[in-house]
Amino acid sequence: MNNWEAISKLNFKDYRRFALSCCLRLEPLMKDARLRKALKKLEQFTRENEDLKLLKDANNTANAAYLDIRRKLVDMNAEAAAACTLVCATEKDPVPNLIGNFEFALENSEGLTREAAIKIEAELLKEVLMDRSE
Repeated sequence: MNNWEAISKLNFKDYRRFALSCCLRLEPLMKDARLRKALKKLEQFTRENEDLKLLKDANNTANAAYLDIRRKLVDMNAEAAAACTLVCATEKDPVPNLIGNFEFALENSEGLTREAAIKIEAELLKEVLMDRSE
């Protein structure tokens, strides 16, 4: 089973925890204040308050920042991929693009191979699943 197959089978709460873990891993790339604000909202939604309005606010904020970042680029870069990861993480339903953007951001910001990025992804997934069993 590949990572996306396992991730797509997570329940809503576990998927949200995984998505948040991915975003926190990429936080250093989120230089736009709106991305940091959206990340805080996602964190609050995931850890404290499952109010869908908070998730929608985080999505709108992250999406506006992502569009501004992307508009300035010819090609995708790690910052834009981190922003897109956050947009995907704040969607109401699981989005496969979360994985691709997360891997791209890791590969391009840290010089990792795709295999190394996938391993980090698998470790984050394992942490979510272990936390569930405790």
